[in-house]
Amino acid sequence: MRHPVYGAHICITVGLPEEIAHIALGHSYEGELMMRSLECTIVHRADHLWWSIAGAFGLLKPEGAGMLEGRKITPRALRAPA
Repeated sequence: MRHPVYGAHICITVGLPEEIAHIALGHSYEGELMMRSLECTIVHRADHLWWSIAGAFGLLKPEGAGMLEGRKITPRALRAPA
């Protein structure tokens, strides 16, 4: 079970509104199978953009950079700690 499904489960379990659970569930690629609300679309795009920028600036560990292939982003080498 990936984090969006677990996140939606947590939202429902703690009594958050269904709209919040919808955002948690639909923000990742699982959301491609559902109609996203405007709020969910904003969070989805922000999440996608963050990972794209992090990869382009070399902020991802090599084992996490594989997700960028589908986004057609060539990750830079990981930056050395300052």
